[in-house]
Amino acid sequence: MENELQCGNCELVLTNEDEFCPRCGSLFEESVKCFTHPAADAEGVCVICHYAFCNECGSFVNGTFLCKEHEHYEVLQSLAVVAVCKETYESESLKNSLIENGLHPFLFSGKKSPSVYLPAKNSNAQNALDLAIYGSDEIKILVPFSEVLEAENILSSGEDKPVDHTL
Repeated sequence: MENELQCGNCELVLTNEDEFCPRCGSLFEESVKCFTHPAADAEGVCVICHYAFCNECGSFVNGTFLCKEHEHYEVLQSLAVVAVCKETYESESLKNSLIENGLHPFLFSGKKSPSVYLPAKNSNAQNALDLAIYGSDEIKILVPFSEVLEAENILSSGEDKPVDHTL
């Protein structure tokens, strides 16, 4: 279609009106300035907070643009790890809490295959396969990028806290 474009970085199909790719943070406009340094050109948009940043304030990490504040997140496809648990009951409890709040969590364990679809052309697909084969006993709770900040608020306000919110 004429109204569509494809991200040159991750190949997500978007509309011509999109200013950046929500999957990888690539910018489609050249005149965007850094949120922190208004005189500097932005290199990408953080997929977590959706602010544009220059290369001093953010960078592409495994094909996904993250600002310095959010670069610690482990990402898989369009998902970010928001909690790591050792016990199944704990991960299920946190997952249910996120679902009850309208979010869309996924569980990932080294003992089980991930409950996410991984297209063959995705650069993070091999990383996910490596985790599934060589994973640990940890259970990771992931949410879509657009839900990370809300998930963090929900998890930090709950009485049952995960072992580690971020990596």
